[in-house]
Amino acid sequence: MANPNDNFRILRRLALLIGNDNYEQEQNKLNQSIKNATDLEQSLEKIKFKSTAHYDVAKHETMLENIITFTKTIQDGDLILFFFSGHSCQIDGTNYLINTGDDRISSGEDVAAFGTPLDRVIGRLRDTEASYMLVMILDCCRQYRIKNESKSAFQARRKGLSKMKASDKTLIQYACAANKTNPNNLYMECLLRNIVEENVNIVDIIQRITDEVTIESDERQRPFITHRLRANAEIFFNEILYSEIFIPRTAEWKSECCQRKKSPTKRTKDRTMRTRPANAMVSTEICESQTFAGGRNHDGGFGSIMNNLRSPQGLIIEMHTIKTVKAAIFGENPKHFLRYDDPSVEHIEDDEEEKISAIIASFRSMQEKNYEKHGHALRGTHTKTQALVRGTLTVPADLLPHLSQGLFIYPGKYPVILRYASEPTQIEDDRIPALRGLGMKVFNVIGSKLREDENQNTQDFFFNNTPVLELQNATVCRDIQCLRNEYFNNLEGLKKALKQRNDSHKQLARTELPNTNIMGQEMYSQAAYRYGDYVVKYALFPVAKEQLAIKSQKVKETDPPTILCDWIKEYFHHHSAKYEFRVQFCSDITLQPVEDASIEWSQHAAPFHTVATLDIPQQDAFDAEFSHWWQDNIRLYAWAGLKEHRPLGSINRIRKRLYDASSAFRAEKNNQPVTFPQSINDVPATKHTS
Repeated sequence: MANPNDNFRILRRLALLIGNDNYEQEQNKLNQSIKNATDLEQSLEKIKFKSTAHYDVAKHETMLENIITFTKTIQDGDLILFFFSGHSCQIDGTNYLINTGDDRISSGEDVAAFGTPLDRVIGRLRDTEASYMLVMILDCCRQYRIKNESKSAFQARRKGLSKMKASDKTLIQYACAANKTNPNNLYMECLLRNIVEENVNIVDIIQRITDEVTIESDERQRPFITHRLRANAEIFFNEILYSEIFIPRTAEWKSECCQRKKSPTKRTKDRTMRTRPANAMVSTEICESQTFAGGRNHDGGFGSIMNNLRSPQGLIIEMHTIKTVKAAIFGENPKHFLRYDDPSVEHIEDDEEEKISAIIASFRSMQEKNYEKHGHALRGTHTKTQALVRGTLTVPADLLPHLSQGLFIYPGKYPVILRYASEPTQIEDDRIPALRGLGMKVFNVIGSKLREDENQNTQDFFFNNTPVLELQNATVCRDIQCLRNEYFNNLEGLKKALKQRNDSHKQLARTELPNTNIMGQEMYSQAAYRYGDYVVKYALFPVAKEQLAIKSQKVKETDPPTILCDWIKEYFHHHSAKYEFRVQFCSDITLQPVEDASIEWSQHAAPFHTVATLDIPQQDAFDAEFSHWWQDNIRLYAWAGLKEHRPLGSINRIRKRLYDASSAFRAEKNNQPVTFPQSINDVPATKHTS
């Protein structure tokens, strides 16, 4: 009989994620489950999963309602991922997921009455006629204590989840062994690291996670697996198809050879390539007319991987996939990270200073137009303030050496001030799609600064809500700013002019950005910076569940023109915010250029690493005194920060002179010197809400 997995084709990827932290019984409260669910949701989004997430599900009935509603969306050909992070309990061999409303649970009978039987969860997920694959990941290996349970009864009761047998087209994994508990979060670290791997079948991914957890825990923790999927079934969490483009002879891989004895590279009938990077063997160099080849030799290993062909034929890979394949095989290695002082990092254009002077002139003209309109000198960019807040940047004490650089060498809590803003030079209606930005000033920063005469104690960071900047370099920036100045009050005229350019798709992309709540958006530095010995880009990723819940909240035509500002003020009136500060390392200047800010650094090849957390408490997000002080008294300027965080690349060299000129214009017109505050005590107090 044919195996039901043999011809299964994944058409959609859906996930139902549940994270329970705030249990009513104080002894059972958790602090990682919601974060685990939100971290997984972010990873799944990158690999084209559509996720539905629920947090702190209080009742058994609500749990089943959520599952039933989700099951109704399942279709033939779906890959379904069910993830639960929280408490579980087994009673008489039956497994139960525990909901947060557990104050009623004071006996094993109560667990059966108020918990959600795992068998019933599976039954509800399978209560459909659709043919689909189901993967269940149960991160619920912490010890669950029943209220008023005696010590002897607790010790006698079997812990964790009992063993199960998977049904057809189903895979189930526990974060630890059956009938065991484990309080750490090691499983999630391994899951998040592996689930985004390209073109590795699901069984291999799960087995790899199991092996890594087992090894990294010194065999104290071994995740339980049961499944009815073929190990070599071509079912992937992250399936990537690459088109064929010739590899230039100059492309090199500066890394050691590596062999992994698993499935060979395969080629599909439509002449696209599905690589399995984690299962391939790679040569140290790609030269002209060399291609990947598959095939096994007699001892079970691979035959020749690089065929020296006389003409370009066979499997030819897109240039941007080379880095992805290499990273998937070798992983990131700090030995391969590019140093900030490598000669290949920065290349100054011909006549760059003259081009920057032209850019400054265009901005000066636009600032003059704003001054005539508003009677007050404004910034040259990020003109419209959306919110101003205070927060704390926390650097942990256990960063790896390559992550512990510059400011991030010193663990501790750093006071910060932040400004949310809209990027255009004009003060525009919030209903008009545009780039949104976030500027941050960090206080109490020790170390040698680029401008000691102006700054001794702070470090500034800049972010926008897209990972790339269409202005690219000095030449493109000059041309675009001239057009923006020419069509300053004529948006449609500007669009028509941009459509005439060869790079019109880049220049007009900002007009097609989703116009959503800023509080749920990821923020990127776009340009590159020195990071101690290395070259990185920065990013802020929102992680608070309240932020993630409004990530897709869209601005409507019927909303007021200040809707983005209104949303942020409302958010901070009721909630605090939390971001992870992350860095992305450069290891290949060809694929991760510093001089061209319009090219995104692949997150598959170079994932972001968390080096700090940013916490922003509830507060008045638009205090009038704070706003006036920020608008007229200070500026953000990365060129005055730590030498270990020196700005790099064309865009940052433009900013060096441009921001000086812009702040000088404001100081002159407003008769108000622009300064650097050196202490959080220099900042006007903001009102915190309760």
